[in-house]
Amino acid sequence: MVDLRKRRCALVLVATPLVAFLLLLLTANSPFQLLRARSGDKLTVPVVSLARNDALLLELQALRVCGEGKKLVRSSSSSPGSTKESFKCEPLEDSKTNGDTSSSSDPKASDLISLLEALTFKNLGYVNSGDKFTYEYIKCLYLEPQNVSGPYLGWAVENNQCKYLYQDLGSGEFAHPPSGMRSSVPLGGISTGSFELRVDGKFHEWTIFNQYPAGNAKIQVMEDTFMGVYAKRRSEEADGGGQRGDGEEGVALVLQTHPPQDSKLPAVQTLQYQGAYPVSKLKAMDTRLPVDVAVYAYSSYQYNKMNESALPAVAFTVVMENPTDENMTASFMMNLPIGVIPNMKSVHEPMKPPTSAPSSERQERSGAGSSPSAQSKRFSFEDDVDSLEAMISCFDASVKEDIYHTWTYNLQDKSCQLGSGYDLWVFDENYRTGMEGLWNISDNCITFDRASRAINSSLSGNVSLCGFSSDKDVRLSFSTAASGSDIWKSFAINGSLDGKKGGNVPNGAVSASVNLGPKEKKEVTLVLSWYYPHREFLGLPVGNYYSNLFNDSIDAGKSMGRDLETIVSDISKLHSPFLKSSLPDYLGDVLINSLSHIRSAFWIKDSRWRQWEAYDCADIDSVHNDGERHIPYITIFPNSTIGKMYAWAGTRQDNGMIIEGLRCGCESLPLSPQKIDVGCGRAMSDVSSMFVVYLLELQQWYQDESTKKVVEDLWPIAKNATLWFIDYTNGTLPAYITPTYDTLGLNAYTYATYNGAFFLLAMRAAEELANYMGDYELAVYCQKNFKLAQDALDEYLWNETAQYYNAYYVDYPSDFDYKGWLRETGIKICEFEKEEFSDDEENMSGRARLFRKKPGSDVCVDSMPATKGALMTDSFYAQVLAYSLGLGTLVKNETRLRMHTRAVLDKNDTPYGFLVMTGRYPYPGNKSHLDGTDNSIWMMGNPNWATVATHLGEDPELGLLVAKKTMDNVRSNINDQWNVPGILGGIGYELDGLPYFTSHYGFYMSAWHMVMALSGQKANMTAKSLVFEPKVGLPYVLPVILPGAWGQLEAMTDTPTPSSNENKHTNTTYTVSLNFGSLNLEHLQVGKCRYSHEGTHAVKLSSEKSAVWSC
Repeated sequence: MVDLRKRRCALVLVATPLVAFLLLLLTANSPFQLLRARSGDKLTVPVVSLARNDALLLELQALRVCGEGKKLVRSSSSSPGSTKESFKCEPLEDSKTNGDTSSSSDPKASDLISLLEALTFKNLGYVNSGDKFTYEYIKCLYLEPQNVSGPYLGWAVENNQCKYLYQDLGSGEFAHPPSGMRSSVPLGGISTGSFELRVDGKFHEWTIFNQYPAGNAKIQVMEDTFMGVYAKRRSEEADGGGQRGDGEEGVALVLQTHPPQDSKLPAVQTLQYQGAYPVSKLKAMDTRLPVDVAVYAYSSYQYNKMNESALPAVAFTVVMENPTDENMTASFMMNLPIGVIPNMKSVHEPMKPPTSAPSSERQERSGAGSSPSAQSKRFSFEDDVDSLEAMISCFDASVKEDIYHTWTYNLQDKSCQLGSGYDLWVFDENYRTGMEGLWNISDNCITFDRASRAINSSLSGNVSLCGFSSDKDVRLSFSTAASGSDIWKSFAINGSLDGKKGGNVPNGAVSASVNLGPKEKKEVTLVLSWYYPHREFLGLPVGNYYSNLFNDSIDAGKSMGRDLETIVSDISKLHSPFLKSSLPDYLGDVLINSLSHIRSAFWIKDSRWRQWEAYDCADIDSVHNDGERHIPYITIFPNSTIGKMYAWAGTRQDNGMIIEGLRCGCESLPLSPQKIDVGCGRAMSDVSSMFVVYLLELQQWYQDESTKKVVEDLWPIAKNATLWFIDYTNGTLPAYITPTYDTLGLNAYTYATYNGAFFLLAMRAAEELANYMGDYELAVYCQKNFKLAQDALDEYLWNETAQYYNAYYVDYPSDFDYKGWLRETGIKICEFEKEEFSDDEENMSGRARLFRKKPGSDVCVDSMPATKGALMTDSFYAQVLAYSLGLGTLVKNETRLRMHTRAVLDKNDTPYGFLVMTGRYPYPGNKSHLDGTDNSIWMMGNPNWATVATHLGEDPELGLLVAKKTMDNVRSNINDQWNVPGILGGIGYELDGLPYFTSHYGFYMSAWHMVMALSGQKANMTAKSLVFEPKVGLPYVLPVILPGAWGQLEAMTDTPTPSSNENKHTNTTYTVSLNFGSLNLEHLQVGKCRYSHEGTHAVKLSSEKSAVWSC
C-alpha cells in the first residue's frame, strides 16, 4: 500500500545525464538551490559553452526552474577574472502556456503547421528516460482498472483495492506522476473507439476493436506501437534519398522514454506532453537530435457535425524544424503491431457463466460469434525454439488453416491454440492472442486486413497507416516484420524502411522522409485509421454507424488526410472561446478536456447513438447522469440529446413516469435480453424532471427548423411525466424517492431538500413549456403546485437555528418500526452475506453495505440515522439548472438560499472540496474506505456551489476558487484530468482527495453551467432574444454557447475622451461573434446596453458577421 504521507511531501529529483547537467547549472552557487524559482527571481550561474541545443536546454531549464507558462531570460555581467550570467523567470509573451507562436508569417511553413502551432494548451507534463514509475494499491470502492478480466462485464475492480500509477522516487517514497502519464487525451472519432498517447510515448486504453462492457475488454497498452524520428546532416550533393558520402551516421530515436526492455530500442531523453481534446502534443527534447520535433496527434471533432466527427481515424502530424545553417534529412515513422493482442487469451470454447445464471443467459454468454460447435487445435513447440519465432508460427497457422480464425500463444509452455470461434478475450499476462490477417501495401497506405473469412466477427475488419504531406518531395517507405525491433533496424540505417511486404507477420510500419534546408520547417502526417463494422451487443450484431459512411480503413484514412486543415481549423475555433478568454486557465482547460467524456459513446448502424454511464458502471443513458454532463452534448451535438429523448419517451411507464435509463447493469451486466433500449431502473426525483428540463432547453436555446417538431412530438410525454410527479407529491414534496446521490440513502427519509428542489424545477420548467404549447390550464396547475412545494420546503426543511436547509426531514418517531413499514410498502431491504464482513466493517452504515449486498439483489435501503441538521453540499443542484434556463430562484426567500450556500462553505469544506454531507454523523463522518458515504467529495458539489453563489451575487472570484479546489486537484495535483472520478475520498482513511468511486465520470461536467453564470447568458430563441449580465469586470472575453451557435462575447472599454466643455467619458464596445452556426435575433443586450444599428435592433449573426455596438 502506498504511504500517502510520504507521497505528498516528496520532491521529484531525476538522475539522468541531461537533468544532471541542468541541475549543475542551477546549483552552481549553492548546494541547496531551489528547483523552482518565483517570477522575477534571479539565478546566477557560471557561463557554460552550449552547442546547437542551447535553446532546447534553456527551454527544459524553464520547465524545471520557472514552471509552466514562463521562460528563462538571461543577461551577462563581467567582473575581473570571471563572467557570470543572470537568469530571470518571466511570463511568456502570449497567453499560451506552451509558448508556441503561430508560424503564419513564415513563408517556409505550411498552412497546416501554422494552424497546429496556433493551438492553445493549458497543461503540461514531461518525463525523462531515467524516471521510474510503478503501480501501487490504494483503497477504493470501485474504479476502472488498468486491465479488464473478460467480456460482458462492467469494467470495475473487485475487492476494494485499486492499482494507481505513481512515480517512484526511491527509498519508499512516491509522487503523483506528471500530467499525461496516468491518462491523456483519448484519440479517435466520436463513438468509433479510441486510444491514448501518453507523455512517455506509449499508447494506452485501446478500444478501437469494438471494445466496451457489452463486448470485449479494452487493451491497456500495446508497447510495440511506437513512433520514431531520424535526422542527418545532408551535403549539397545529396541525392533524393538524403544520403551523403562522408560516412557520418544519422541519429535515430524512438519517441518513447521507456521502450520495452527486451526491444533494445534507443529512447529519447525527454518527452513533453500537452493535451486539449481532441489533440495531444508530444515534443521531443534530446541533445543528440539535430532537428526540433513535435508530434500533434488529433482526431476529428467538428461542431454540430456528428457524421464528420465519427471518423475512425487519428492523424499524427510531425513538425520537423531545422534550426541549423546546414541541410538536413529528417524522417518520421510509426510501427503498428496490430497482428498481436498483448496480455489477452482468446476464449475458443463457449464461456461458462455463473451456475446461478438461468439457462437462457448461459447460452447468450457464449455469443459474440462463438458457437457450441466451435473447433480448436492445440500444439506445442520445442524448448529450443525462440519464443518470438514460435508465436509467429502460431499466428501464421491461423492464416494458412482454413477452418481456424483465432490463435492464442502461451508464453510459459510455448503452446499454440487455434480456434474456429471468434474474439472473446480474457486478460492474462502469460498469453498473446490475435486473429488471422494479412498486410498489403497500396495507394500510400499499409493495411492489415482481417476481413477475408471471419466476416461476422467484431474483430473482422482492417486498419491502415497512410502517409500525407504538403511537401511534394516527401518519400514514403513501408515494411512488415515479425517484431518492432526488426522494423527499427531498417529505419535506423537511413530513415527509410526496407520495403519488405511479408503478409502474415504482426508488425507493419510506414516512414515519411523530407529534406530540410537551413532554418526550414516541414510537416508530414501519418493517419492511423480503422474499420471494424461488426459491433456486437452481448452477442447481438448491431454494427457501427461509421460503416454507413466509409467502405474500409483506407477510405476513412484518405477522408481524414484530405481534410486535415479543416479539422484542425475547426478544433481551434472550438477551443478559442475557452482557451483564449477571460476564464481562468484551469477552468478553460478542464472544460475543453471534459469533451473527452464522449469516449464512452457508441453509435450503432441503425443510427442510435448511446452512451454508458461509465465503463465501470455499465448502465446506458440514465437520464439523471446524462443531465450532469449534458451541456456540452446539447450545445455541440444537439441531435445526440434529441435522439436519446425519443428513446426515453419510448420506454416511459404507463403512469407517465420516465424510467431511470435505457439499460441497467452498473458493475454487473445482465446478459438478457440482448437489447439496448430496455427501459429500467427506479422512480427518481431527477429523472422525469430532467426530461422536462431537456425539452425546455431545446425550446428556449435551439434556433433550428426541427426544434418545433421535436417539442411538439415530446410535449405529451413531458406533460404526462409532470402530472406523474405532481401525483407522487400529493400536494407537498416528493417523499421516499431516490436521487442521483443514491448512496446517501435519501429515499429512506420522508423529504429531502435535493428532491424537493427538483420538484420545484420540474414545475417551473413545465409551466414554461405549457405556456409555449398553449396549455394554460396545466401552466396554472404547475404554478399552484410550485407554490405549495415552496411552502412545504420551508416548513419541513428550513433550519431556523442553523440558518440552512436540512438535507432531509423525518416524520416518524424514534420507536417507529421502520423496517416493518418498508416491508408493508414493498420497498426492498438490503440483504447481506454476513460471512463477507470483516471486523472493521461491522459498524458501517447500511448504504455502504449496499456495495457488499448479495449477488443479484436490486438497489435497496436499510435503516438510516435520523439526525436533524444534516447539511448536504449539493441540495440545490436543481437551482443550477433553473438559473441557466432563466427560471429564477426556486425557493421563496432568496436570502435563505444565500445563507444556505454560506453554511456549506463554512461547514462542509476540506482541502480537496466539500464533503457531500455533514451533520448526520460526527464530523467528518465514517472513516472507512468501505463507508465513505458522507465523508466523500462528489465532483459536482463545488462547481454547482460556484454557479449558484455567482448568480446570487457573491464575488465570482470566490466561486472560481471553490470550484478550482476539486477540479484543479484532479488536473494539477493528481494529474489525471482525462480520467476524472465521480467521487474523491474524504478525510481520515488514506484517500484524502484521491479517486474513490467510479472513473471517467461526468459529475464534474456540471461546471459548464459556471460559464453561463459568469456571462449571465439568458437565451430565448423563440422570442429571438439573447441577453447577458456578466459578473466579471471589464475588459473580458467570455464564451457564448448554445445548441447550433458557438462563439464569444467581448467587451472593451474605450480610452476616455477629454473635452473642453464636458467631463471625460468612457464607452464600452461589445462584440458578439460566432465561430460556428448562426442566430437570427431581435433582442441582443449586454447589461443595460442593447444592440442597435441604423435604427433597428434586429441582427443576423454568423461566422461571417458579428454584432458590434457601444454604450
